[in-house]
Amino acid sequence: RFEVHLRTLKESFIFSDTYQAEIRGNYLFGGAMANQGVSWHLRLNPTFFSPPGHKGYIFGNQIDRWHEFGEEKSRLLSSGESTLDDKGKFKLSTKLIPEKEKDSILATLEATVVGPSRRSISNRIQTTVHRGKYYIGLKPSTAFLKKGNELDVSLITVDPDGEIVPEKKIRLALIKREWFSIRKRGMGGMYNWISEKKDTEIDSCFIQTKNEPQKVSFLPEKSGFYLLRAEGKDSRGNKIMTTTYFYVTGK
Repeated sequence: RFEVHLRTLKESFIFSDTYQAEIRGNYLFGGAMANQGVSWHLRLNPTFFSPPGHKGYIFGNQIDRWHEFGEEKSRLLSSGESTLDDKGKFKLSTKLIPEKEKDSILATLEATVVGPSRRSISNRIQTTVHRGKYYIGLKPSTAFLKKGNELDVSLITVDPDGEIVPEKKIRLALIKREWFSIRKRGMGGMYNWISEKKDTEIDSCFIQTKNEPQKVSFLPEKSGFYLLRAEGKDSRGNKIMTTTYFYVTGK
């Protein structure tokens, strides 16, 4: 009888870090499972993360995730088979490079160790991987704006622990999102009605963040559904983005 332990070298990572973890097999009587077989899979799974301490602020791209529900799936980053060393350990190391991920993710490591009797035991561990070294927080004054009024937006940049990190250059854009029904030819020559979205940028500005929230105002001229999209980059070149929404009501 034996057990499998997993641990990562850090409590969390940032994209462009090297993910490092240790897989360890031990017999219940205390001995190391030297030279036994081990296999692993490391997957990146979508998640939500909000730095603590900033009530009312939106972090990340939840609105895009809602509209793209079912399209965003986990990604296999690394997998393989090997043997534990003479101390019953295997060290995994792989670079965390983003592909289509817009937000922070959960790195899920699943490992299986096979004992001398061919019995196998598995374990798993999940660790947050932050999209960048900081997060952009947006807080619009309302989610329903009467046509003809200005929307006020507060913007902050904070680290994963929620501490303010100033002097970040952020581009903030006002975007009008519309949906159109179109006919597309599908399998067998049949035509189907599908809904496609169109995003039109209405206005934008650049903001240099400070120790206190920065204020911006927009005046949408038409009724409808709007996005606020804030974008920046950290010192590693990681793209950081937050998107939220509001409605303009009235004729």
